[in-house]
Amino acid sequence: MPVNQIKQAKINGETIYVEWEELGPNISYLDGKKKRSKVYAEIDEPNTKKRTLSINPNQNSKNLLISLAHEFFHIYDWSLSEQKVEKFSKELANLLWRVGFTIK
Repeated sequence: MPVNQIKQAKINGETIYVEWEELGPNISYLDGKKKRSKVYAEIDEPNTKKRTLSINPNQNSKNLLISLAHEFFHIYDWSLSEQKVEKFSKELANLLWRVGFTIK
């Protein structure tokens, strides 16, 4: 999907560097069972020198909206729980999608 692959963005007064790359799988354990899930985007922790947002460009437009919103919430407020970030990012992406926002 063609997307304007920006190299950096200013968010909440902080310069965030952006890398567009295929990301490896996330491996977690639930009830002792190994679970693999696809990673679409991730952001370095706060106070990381040259804090970088890594985004997998190989995702559909709606997933890209969700991924960008998700990481934006982490950048803006690292203390938000993952559950809240998931909820907020999906709600924002769905609202934007419903009003016709797409990535071409």
